[in-house]
Amino acid sequence: MGLQQWGTFEAGGRDVECHRKPEAGDVELLDQAAGYTFAKGGKVYINGLKEVQMKDSVAAVFRY
Repeated sequence: MGLQQWGTFEAGGRDVECHRKPEAGDVELLDQAAGYTFAKGGKVYINGLKEVQMKDSVAAVFRY
């Protein structure tokens, strides 16, 4: 099983709520973030966990 982050995201208010386990109404937030990125013409790159040299398991670069 890959890395998952469950929770809710309200695009209008830009509020994010994360949960350790899926709850009613949750979505998989990493998949949703990738979908929004693609929809806006962005690129998503997936690296194995060994390539991410950080305390956390997800890294992102945002450019405007």
